[in-house]
Amino acid sequence: MRANIKTREGQPLDGETLRGDVARIYGLDDFQSVTFALRDRGMVLGLKEKPWGPTYVRFGITLVDDLQGNSNYSLLANVTRTRLNALGAEWRNDIRIGHDAGFYSELYQPLDFRGRFFVAPSVTMRRKKLPFYDGAQRVAVYDVEDRTATLDFGMELGHWGEIRAGVERGTVHASVDAGAIDLPEGSIEHGGVRASLVVIRTDSPTIPREGGTLLVEYYGSRKALGGTDEYSKLSASGNYAVSRGRQTFIAGGAAGANLDTRLPAYDEFRLGGLLELGGFATGQLHGERYALFRAGTYRRLRDLPPAMGKGIYAGAVIEAGNAWMRDERATLANLHRSATLFVGADTIAGPIFISYARAETGDDRFYMTVGKTF
Repeated sequence: MRANIKTREGQPLDGETLRGDVARIYGLDDFQSVTFALRDRGMVLGLKEKPWGPTYVRFGITLVDDLQGNSNYSLLANVTRTRLNALGAEWRNDIRIGHDAGFYSELYQPLDFRGRFFVAPSVTMRRKKLPFYDGAQRVAVYDVEDRTATLDFGMELGHWGEIRAGVERGTVHASVDAGAIDLPEGSIEHGGVRASLVVIRTDSPTIPREGGTLLVEYYGSRKALGGTDEYSKLSASGNYAVSRGRQTFIAGGAAGANLDTRLPAYDEFRLGGLLELGGFATGQLHGERYALFRAGTYRRLRDLPPAMGKGIYAGAVIEAGNAWMRDERATLANLHRSATLFVGADTIAGPIFISYARAETGDDRFYMTVGKTF
């Protein structure tokens, strides 16, 4: 705790510094409440530990139905063990059953007591079914199994987010699961360098009313690190929310590029699914470059009792985007469009959403998410 406190003995007490100390310690997410009191002999911080933890378990469910007899589901669980040592190490495990099943495990180890620098080894095992479409008709399914080990080094950016960079090594096994399509099959080694920047400045991690998020990711597959293919890709996504009374307006988007290299089929950019052109099937649009624009609004219809959550919301989102292959021209004229209507609640068990999306092609999709989708 001392490493996160800037108020010093013998110095004049500064209100802004003290508020920053309290916010910084509360932001560690180890305590239910953080208070302070001024006594004759100095300042005393009151740290009330959470009555739950230090192991935290969260669950989530996603359901997707195209209203034509095709549906899929995912069951998600997250188990995080915090405070493994004096430096505040955490062990996070994500488990996904159903569509795109897999497992992710990361050990987050700070390197100093302030938690500014960290190292994060992780392993990933997942199985994805990548669909390929001719228009709205699915013509083939590419089955991809990925096993990867990663070692990241990073730095926390205060209350803003983090930046990290690292290397990864693994194996991809690909095969055509259904349909006739000319794609490489067999085992493919992958190894490369990666980097990411995450900025989160919102008032809520579930249904924000103010603030924005930004995610920038780079990956470079290198033969020198064991990769079969040599390519690079860069992507960025973000959203910003602003509220007027009970009405919230959001705007955002995403884009990605292949940096003048050729991406393998198993690692192309893909669009489709909730808040990624929701009227299209998950992964229906794919390519070596992509762009997505999003705008929407939602209203807080009513407040929930504090013991149940924050509120009930309803809103709409419109989107325009596309993914292009190397020989395709990217223009505003060939963007696809989609609109989504939703109702939801921000509860103590996590957000609950029911959404209906319609694409410009007339295709419909129904989504339901319960809890966090990690």
